[in-house]
Amino acid sequence: MRFNCAFAASTLCSPSRAVIHTGKMPFRNGGHVFGGNVTKGTKTLSDYLRPLGYETALIGKTSLHPESAFPYDFKKPEWKPGTNESKALPAMVDEFLAARDKAKPLFIEVNTGNPHMPWMKNRNYDKAKLTLPGHYIDTPETRDAFADYYTSVTALDDTIQAVEEVLRKRGYGENTLFIYTSDHGSNFPLAKWCLYDAGTRVPLLVRWSGGKVAAGATSDAMISLADLLPTFIEAAGGKPSEDLDGRSFLPVLKGEKTEHMEVVFGSDTGADKNYESWKANWSPQRSIRTCTHKYILNLNPNYPFMTHLIGCDPDDPSRSFTTCEPIPTSSTISRAHPKTPNYSTPFASSSATGV
Repeated sequence: MRFNCAFAASTLCSPSRAVIHTGKMPFRNGGHVFGGNVTKGTKTLSDYLRPLGYETALIGKTSLHPESAFPYDFKKPEWKPGTNESKALPAMVDEFLAARDKAKPLFIEVNTGNPHMPWMKNRNYDKAKLTLPGHYIDTPETRDAFADYYTSVTALDDTIQAVEEVLRKRGYGENTLFIYTSDHGSNFPLAKWCLYDAGTRVPLLVRWSGGKVAAGATSDAMISLADLLPTFIEAAGGKPSEDLDGRSFLPVLKGEKTEHMEVVFGSDTGADKNYESWKANWSPQRSIRTCTHKYILNLNPNYPFMTHLIGCDPDDPSRSFTTCEPIPTSSTISRAHPKTPNYSTPFASSSATGV
C-alpha cells in the first residue's frame, strides 16, 4: 500500500527520528533541536515493544540522542552516505538474523545513508533527458545535482531489495510487516530545513505478507510519522497509550477505514545557538496541513534564511544559500497588499531559498 499523504513531523533527521521512536511531537519528546536530546525518562520504541515479547534491533544510521534513551537489544551503527550500501547493509542484516533465535518476535530497523548528502556521483542518468521539477531553475548545475541524487536513490532501491532478499532467505518472508519511509525530504532548495511539502512530505510504503494489506493499493489518508509507533504497538498485539500524539493507522492498512488524520503538524527549530553552525541552520517555524492547504508560521522573519550545502560553514558563501535581504514578513505583505495591517507578530512564512 502506498500512502500519498504521509508527512514528517520535523524536517531534520534527529528531531524527525525522535518523533518516530517516541510517538510524540518534537516539543513533547524534547528532541526538537537538531542533535538535541529527548527529555530524560521519555519512553521510546524498545520500551513499548519489549513488554510485548519483541526483540528490537537497529542497523545503519542512528541520529538518536542520547543513545542511552533508545535501548535496542541489538545495535550496529553504520553511516556512509555517498557510497553504495547495497552489499554492506544487507550483509549486516544477514549476519544478525543468522545468529538470533527466530522463534522470538522481532522488530528490526534498517537505516540507509543514501540519499543523504553527499550524493553518489552520477553513473547511468542522461542529464539532458531528466525532467526537473517546475520550480527549479534549469541549469547544468541543477541537472548535475539531480543526476547525482537519482544515482543515490537508485542505490537506496538496490539496498532495500537486497534486505528483502535476506529476510526471505532467513525465513522472515511470512507474517512480516514491512514499512519503508524517510525522515524528511531531500536536500534541495525549499525542502530539507523547510516546512514546505518538499521538506515534510515523505514516501510511505507498507507490505504485510499473508494478504493483511491489499497489494498494489493506494491511500490518500493523512499520516504523520508520529503515527508509526502506535501502529507498531497495535500490530504487535498491544494497546497504544493515549499519552502518545500519534494514532495507529492499522485500520487503514486493513481496509477498515479510508481516512485517518484531519490535519498534520510540522515544526523546525533548526540548530541550537550553541551548535557551531547555528547561524546557517537556525530557522524556527511551525506548520499545520490539511488535505488541501498548508499554513506556515515563521517565528523569526527578520533573520536571513541560510542553510549549508555540504558541511556547515555559513561564513563561506560558496557553501551556503541565503535570502537576498532580511525583509520582515509583515513589510512584504503590506507592500503587496497595502490594506493589510502591519502586524507586530507576522503570521505568514517569508520567502526563502535554501538547501
